[in-house]
Parts: sequence; structure tokens; C-alpha cells
Amino acid sequence: MKRKLIGRVGVDSGQLLIIDPCYIENEWKKDSESEILGVKFWGVGKANAVKYLQAKGYNVEIAEDGNGLIRTNNQKQVEVIQQALVEFLEADFDKNRIVWNIANNGSYQEVCQLTMNEKSSGEFKNIIGCAFTSGFGDGLYEVYATYKDFSFGNIVDERITKVEIILIED
Repeated sequence: MKRKLIGRVGVDSGQLLIIDPCYIENEWKKDSESEILGVKFWGVGKANAVKYLQAKGYNVEIAEDGNGLIRTNNQKQVEVIQQALVEFLEADFDKNRIVWNIANNGSYQEVCQLTMNEKSSGEFKNIIGCAFTSGFGDGLYEVYATYKDFSFGNIVDERITKVEIILIED
């Protein structure tokens, strides 16, 4: 068996998804094609943000991934919530550190939910792909393939038997 460097994979979201490319066209839903679910927020100031938003009359949930969530499918309401979060940050930035984004039912959000659980991984769309966090987050990671010769009658064919992505060196 031989092991060879076959390439590198760049990461900007702190996660990777292994998927057969034939599924992308029909299974991947872009954020622009998805429905707005609300505004999600997280960070060290999350508990303070929950109190602040509840005092302003918002119904704040704690989502499965532990993040704060205010549900709404109204774009104008999303903008009002985001403005409230800006005001929260401006009140006392040192204690109130949070980040937020618009929650939707797009595929990227689905992958994030898989990688933000206690296992940092999971199956995407019931075995169409596999998502996981990437080592220390963003970066460039080496990908190696292990090859083995297989005989088919008189023909010897080299096949990939394993692929490794080096996220953290041993």
C-alpha cells in the first residue's frame, strides 16, 4: 500500500462536509432559497442578551445547539431584532460579547447544527454526506490517499482504499 498527498482542502467555516457531488444539485438548498426562521445569537454574553431581549418583550428560546433564538419569518422583524442586538452590544461591549446571524432552513444551517453538537459531527440528510468540525477551525488541511493494488484476472489495478484529512498532527 502507498500513501500519497492528493491535495489540500481550504476551510473558512471551521467545518467540512464529505458528499458525493451528484447530490449537490438536488439536495443543497442555498440560503437565498430557504425560509427565514428567525435570529440566532451566541457568545459569552448570551445570558445577558436573553435577559435584555426578554425585557424588550421578545420571546427568546434556547435552541438545540444552545444558542439563543428568536423565531420569526418576517424580514422586517429580523431587522428590528438585529437592531436590538446592536443596541445590546453598545450598552456595555466588554460584558455583552455576542454574535448573531439569520437562522434559516438552508443546507448550510443544517450542517452547522450537525457540527455544533456534542459530537462535533453528524450525517447530512440521512447519509447523503458526513459533516464534522475541522481541527482548530479555519485553515488549509492536507488530504492523503492510501492506494492498494487489486488483481482482476490478468489486470492489476491501483485503487484508493482510504482518504485521510490531517486536521491536527499526531
